[in-house]
Amino acid sequence: MRKGSFRYTKKNIKKRNYTRRKRGGGIFDFFYKQRPSPEKTRDFIERFNEYIKEIVDLQSAKKVLFTPLKI
Repeated sequence: MRKGSFRYTKKNIKKRNYTRRKRGGGIFDFFYKQRPSPEKTRDFIERFNEYIKEIVDLQSAKKVLFTPLKI
C-alpha cells in the first residue's frame, strides 16, 4: 500500500533557466550585438572631438581674457 499521494512521492526536477542571456541589454549586448555601423561611429568620434576642441578653446580664451594684471 502506498503512503500519501503520488504528488508528494515524485521528485521535483529543477530545470535550468537560461533567461539571463535571452533578456538582452547589459554590457554583453551593448558591446557585441548592438554596435552601430562604422560610419556612424566615425561620425560620432569626429563630432565629439570637435566639441571637445571647442570647449578647450573657450576655456583657454577665458583664461587669456581674465588673467589679473600684475602690478
